[in-house]
Amino acid sequence: MGFVDSVKKCFSHFTDFTDRASRSEFWWFTLFAVVVQAVLSSLVVALGNALLQIIVLIPIAIIIITSLSVGARRLHDRNMSGWWQLISIIPFGTFVLIVLWALPGTAGANDYGEEP
Repeated sequence: MGFVDSVKKCFSHFTDFTDRASRSEFWWFTLFAVVVQAVLSSLVVALGNALLQIIVLIPIAIIIITSLSVGARRLHDRNMSGWWQLISIIPFGTFVLIVLWALPGTAGANDYGEEP
């Protein structure tokens, strides 16, 4: 799956925490999210406008919700609960989560649906 297709699919399923997401879909969207959030944050810092800060919060909130959704769906591809994302709360938990996201998914159908 390509960059544009991955981002489109993630945004069209931004509240879907029940399906599965492929590695390419997850990592392309993650790249997109990091770049967009860096640009928006830089814009807010450079301009320092309070109204702009409020306006920028809306797309950032949408990206955060979509990131949580695709992260849960990526874990579902490994036949794991999306609640595993909470492991990032503990020290070094984020590193464990990144490894889980990077591992290949289960072949064929699992508890969360068909293979993406």
